[in-house]
Amino acid sequence: MGGSIPLTNEMLIAKGIPEAFLMALGMHILTQTKINWRKLIIMVLILFLMATGLRALRLSSGINTVLSLFGVLVIFQFLYRSGLQEIIRTIIAPIVILIFISIAEMLNLLILAMIYGFEAANTMIRTPDGWTQCLYSAPSTIILALLLLAANATLKMIRKRKKENGNLGEETRE
Repeated sequence: MGGSIPLTNEMLIAKGIPEAFLMALGMHILTQTKINWRKLIIMVLILFLMATGLRALRLSSGINTVLSLFGVLVIFQFLYRSGLQEIIRTIIAPIVILIFISIAEMLNLLILAMIYGFEAANTMIRTPDGWTQCLYSAPSTIILALLLLAANATLKMIRKRKKENGNLGEETRE
């Protein structure tokens, strides 16, 4: 069923936990929510278990994505009980994170394909050896972290500009 990559215990540990952490951190960055470390750790554990459960079901990639998106929304909303303005950001943030994950995975495959060729890169990603698979998929986790850092820097720059120039629609007296 579906074209999923085989799930190994090594991948769960070496890739699942860091990606769950990056997803939880990304939610905080993109919703501009102050980090509550206790809630962040709970969110990471739930996201990890959810991703592990979804991968174990061997669903197609599109269904995994939709269920992951919905799960992240529900978990974040349950833990932080956001107001209306934050709910809109909470809806947009997981979509952006999943786009970032897709970009990171595609760039990782592109890098491997440029170095080894497409067929060899595809074989490397789908190898049944867990540690080899972790090694070849590690750049995607690093790329995801870099994309989230870039998003954080961009949002900080926007917030700084708003403080300096005032919000749109704000009256100025001259």
